[in-house]
Amino acid sequence: MQFTPSPDDPDGTVEPADKREPIDSYTLFNLSLIFHHFDFARGWELQLTGYNLFNAEQRDPDRDGSVPNDLPRWDRHFLGKLSYTF
Repeated sequence: MQFTPSPDDPDGTVEPADKREPIDSYTLFNLSLIFHHFDFARGWELQLTGYNLFNAEQRDPDRDGSVPNDLPRWDRHFLGKLSYTF
């Protein structure tokens, strides 16, 4: 198979019918901390997670173009989880 790009689309990523601006690239930074083996509470585990810590603007392209400005994703958010193993 051989790929021959269009002069208007050198990397072959733009749909001809899609007139929206391309989505900018972004980097996400997520972090999870897990605490376990507590001396005072055996079997318990605590997990704290932060997503998109630098609050990058992230969007997913809408495949059929029916959503203007693509699909926005969550900004910075956090999640906590407490579990017990017996």
